[in-house]
Amino acid sequence: MGKLLEKMAQYERDVETCRNNYGVEDEKTLSAMGQLARLYDDLEKYADALKVYKDVFAVVSKKYGSDHKIVLETRSDIAHMMRRLGRSDEALAIMRENLDILQKKLSTYMDDVEKLDEKSLEEAFGIVNDIGMTFLMMPDEDFDKNYALELELRRNLVAAYKKVLGTEHEKTLDALTDLGESLCVSPTDEHMMNEMVAVWKEAIEVGENLWGEEDERTLELVDRLAMWAKYGDHEEAARVANEKLLSLERNTAEENKAYYGEADKKTIYAYRKVISRLDTMGRKAEALSMERDILEMCRNKRGDRDDVTLKLMKDLEFLLHSEEEDDAEESPLMTKCNDGTSSHDAPSA
Repeated sequence: MGKLLEKMAQYERDVETCRNNYGVEDEKTLSAMGQLARLYDDLEKYADALKVYKDVFAVVSKKYGSDHKIVLETRSDIAHMMRRLGRSDEALAIMRENLDILQKKLSTYMDDVEKLDEKSLEEAFGIVNDIGMTFLMMPDEDFDKNYALELELRRNLVAAYKKVLGTEHEKTLDALTDLGESLCVSPTDEHMMNEMVAVWKEAIEVGENLWGEEDERTLELVDRLAMWAKYGDHEEAARVANEKLLSLERNTAEENKAYYGEADKKTIYAYRKVISRLDTMGRKAEALSMERDILEMCRNKRGDRDDVTLKLMKDLEFLLHSEEEDDAEESPLMTKCNDGTSSHDAPSA
């Protein structure tokens, strides 16, 4: 706590220095004030943070106008502090006003799609994301209504991207995958799950056309489908996606083995991804057999006290534990391996 208080005193001096040297409207001053307010928040000095945010708001609202992103973000910060201080009704009123401003701002873009270009589409995309974040601060009883509205906004955005930039464009794909992620919120809703699977399949097709079937970005899309399609009545879609990923991951492991050798970290990491995939697919006997084989090889060639060997021993414990608890939603091994690192990259020690 002592170091944080020292930092607070320094930040307070920084704000005062910036005010004296640059004036209250300068970006350096506003940045210093924002930094101080965030530290006050961390220190649970919410009243002090609220005062600073209000001071920032007084400047930015005059400087940029009521519907500017910085102004809306500052209003959100004020609402967060009010909520922390128990002033929930005031916080909600601010967020509802923010939402109204955002929706009006979005309508200026979406009411005439023919006039949109790539830049204005990106601005509309940002507004939709801001609306989604604002919904998170709304009361629980408003969730269904707000969620339905957010999905509709994202569907409209995808349609606009397709019309302006074309179906096979990376920005269109970004909008499409955002819609797919949003649809994953309700895995028990059959209609939404059907739409979700269709969206991810479309995204995969676009990814394959843009980058190729074996590109990491395309495989990430396939992995998202495999993850979510297991819910509802889409086990077959999940199986097909997982089989495709398993085949490619096996090939990568074999290629790494031939190039680097079987005891190299890159090879072992690639095989761990294969084991993880088998575990996810419910093929635990195969996963355990491969894990034991890789572990035995590591013991012989790297030694029992090697970091990689010890990691594999922990992985085996996870697999054995997950076999005992078949009702677990996701294996810890899967979380460990799906960290976004390329199979050709060595894992961190």
